[in-house]
Amino acid sequence: MADWRIRRLEQLFQEHYEPLCRWIYRIVGDVSDTVDVVQETFLRYWTWQHSDSGESRGVGYLYRTAQNLALDVLRKRAVRQRRLPELGSQQVIVLPVTPEDRVMAMEKSRLVRAALEELNERQRTCLELRACGLTYEEIAEAVEMNPESVGPTLTRALRKFRAVYERLQRQQPVGRKDARTK
Repeated sequence: MADWRIRRLEQLFQEHYEPLCRWIYRIVGDVSDTVDVVQETFLRYWTWQHSDSGESRGVGYLYRTAQNLALDVLRKRAVRQRRLPELGSQQVIVLPVTPEDRVMAMEKSRLVRAALEELNERQRTCLELRACGLTYEEIAEAVEMNPESVGPTLTRALRKFRAVYERLQRQQPVGRKDARTK
């Protein structure tokens, strides 16, 4: 075994394990599935690295593989949900300091998700990958697009996201205190 392969895998793992986990969690919404997907991603990278091909794959390969595995998890989950009755989910929620903080955090999270949903899939994926710290070249490899298109795509995605987010904020009800006082 070549030492460079081990060093490359260690470097990728140290630099991208946490960002990959955050990104995949946004897709699958489950910690256990997230860990499984990310571990499988690095396992596939390691296995591919030892195949007959001599070329080197980078960060984009990791993110593309992780995304494909996450989508597989969602497909399998949908099949299970159609076959089994709803059993409920057991998720651990870490509460913010005060109830008001919790409400604000939940509302902000809802607005961000709603704004992201209004982007097309390519824009949303590019924006999420950039938020995970990937370079334009890595994003281009992950999304399988021309590296020169990443910048304009991110610019349009961010512009649209901001506009939608601000519109959603303005549409929010002011509060319920008026209803209680009447």
